[in-house]
Amino acid sequence: MKKLLTLTISAVMLAFGANGAWAQAAGPFPNQMTDGATGGPVGSVTPSSISYGGSEYEVYTVLNTLLVGTTAEQNATKASLGGIGNAAYDSLEVQGQTSTWESTGTGGGYSVIGVAAGATNTLEVYDASTPGNTINPLGLGFTGTPGGPVGAGTSSSPYLGTTSSFPVGTQFGFAINSLNITSTIYSTPANGYTWYSNPALNSDGMDHMLVYNLSALNGTVVYITDPITGITTTETLENADLLAFEDLPMGGQATGNISDMDFNDLDVIVNGAAPVPEPITVALFGIGLLAMAGFSLRRKLSFLSNLTFAG
Repeated sequence: MKKLLTLTISAVMLAFGANGAWAQAAGPFPNQMTDGATGGPVGSVTPSSISYGGSEYEVYTVLNTLLVGTTAEQNATKASLGGIGNAAYDSLEVQGQTSTWESTGTGGGYSVIGVAAGATNTLEVYDASTPGNTINPLGLGFTGTPGGPVGAGTSSSPYLGTTSSFPVGTQFGFAINSLNITSTIYSTPANGYTWYSNPALNSDGMDHMLVYNLSALNGTVVYITDPITGITTTETLENADLLAFEDLPMGGQATGNISDMDFNDLDVIVNGAAPVPEPITVALFGIGLLAMAGFSLRRKLSFLSNLTFAG
């Protein structure tokens, strides 16, 4: 019975992670970023606040703007957030599998909304079965202002965004292509880098995308302008997520490139899509349910065998 109970607990713990999400070990990420080193939950990843340019916004700037409001409101809530910084939002990080996605919208529809970009990075969406097949939902060369987010989501200051769709059941992923990034410390090669949400496809083997849960914005209506047509429409957020990308190789490369690991190089809201749990996780959850069922049946049989009946 002890062995059965251990199996049950182990399977359930493997199947579920922090925040109730389907989980496996997140990453891979450089060691100094993981395991809640700055106060977040175990397994969380805290983007670095190093800014080689000196004026770049951080991930918390975007999340503050989306979740808290104006600068004055942000300042008023510093204490409740435990201090303004990237670690303040570790608890909103979606743990585990986030490399493959599937539309949750009607007819396979989903939307991508650009809210910030620290450099000239192009967002791509790819079919998970054919990663080389990409589209560019925000248009080539989408770039924001290094000092802060782009737009406010209002009618007078809309975000750049677009709606798209895949056939229902299609699994896809996100990626960025980085070009023309130069400084005294690093530079991108002539053809740039493409970093996929699936770390196995990345040349450095690292995960270049963090995901933050924005369910607190459920029901919020934002204005978005399509970068191709120029038409402005409204979008209602429902269980949306913020995707935060890092655009340079992490951990240093033989070429001398050094990433700042700040994950502020392209920040987009994804609405109407959600990460797909890996088959192994679903299987483990199923094993956990079977083990619990077996444990329950064993207890019932044991109880019945101990009953005595009066004649």
